[in-house]
Amino acid sequence: MDTANTAPFHTLDPIRGDLITAVLEANEVPESTDAWSDVIGLNPERTGRLGSEASATCRSDVGMDDATLTFVLGLERRDDGTRLEVADDKHTERFGRFPSGDGSLLTYLQTWMRPTRGMEAAYEDIMGLIDKLAMGIDQDHPSASEGPGGLRLHGWLDASEIKDLRVGLMGRGWTVAGDEPLDGGLRDAVKHLAAMLRGAERRGVGLLHRSHA
Repeated sequence: MDTANTAPFHTLDPIRGDLITAVLEANEVPESTDAWSDVIGLNPERTGRLGSEASATCRSDVGMDDATLTFVLGLERRDDGTRLEVADDKHTERFGRFPSGDGSLLTYLQTWMRPTRGMEAAYEDIMGLIDKLAMGIDQDHPSASEGPGGLRLHGWLDASEIKDLRVGLMGRGWTVAGDEPLDGGLRDAVKHLAAMLRGAERRGVGLLHRSHA
């Protein structure tokens, strides 16, 4: 089935990982002033993104839903406020709607990647990071996974995990399932994901996996 016209578009957005973690934790305890102070203390200037609610003292003082707040505060931007790109259009488009299943390149990796014999531990490390990027928010912070207007946050990696995943993908810990449906599909997926990881690594940022209709 051609999913190009039906699947949501997937993106990897540059984020500050410690802020994502702090906001997700504050969402879980909305009345806690300490949890909100932890968020603001990481980068006080980002309160400007909250508009009239910039002086909030706890999460419950901010009217945004959990997903939107996580995205707004966690997103890294250029100094002039414009979007920070981690890869060129070719890699972004290929990641955006991978031609299989739900349109997610990460789902394709989860489905068709296999461990190399004798390197099962390395494979588990790789897959743990892929799983976190693919669905860490979906699984561990469901209140932050869906926002208005089709916004969906799936998972994230911080800057140190970006390098770990890139190195793992470039290693020999994984191989291709014998019954992979797309000829060369897995290696193509790894190539595009690795390019985006390299871009994030150069910029010292983490990545947030987001989809939108």
